[in-house]
Amino acid sequence: PPAVQIDVNIFTAFMVASLGLLVNLPAAYGLALLPTRARWHICVALFATLVVPSTILLPMMYLTLNKTGMLNQLGALILPFIADPI
Repeated sequence: PPAVQIDVNIFTAFMVASLGLLVNLPAAYGLALLPTRARWHICVALFATLVVPSTILLPMMYLTLNKTGMLNQLGALILPFIADPI
């Protein structure tokens, strides 16, 4: 039924947002506490990975999810996007 689909969509969006915050906030805090030179190198590496379009990573995500047996499961919608910076 449509009501169940809406509940699943809301649950998925909530899980991606909340788990993303739980992973990304401590990482950003740790990055902010690093010395200036190390922080600059890590920021350059992070920005360099943002240049790569996410569609290039989709075949690798598919192969990984297929190998772990997570295709056609709710976790396959949540886990790959937890640490997604954008």
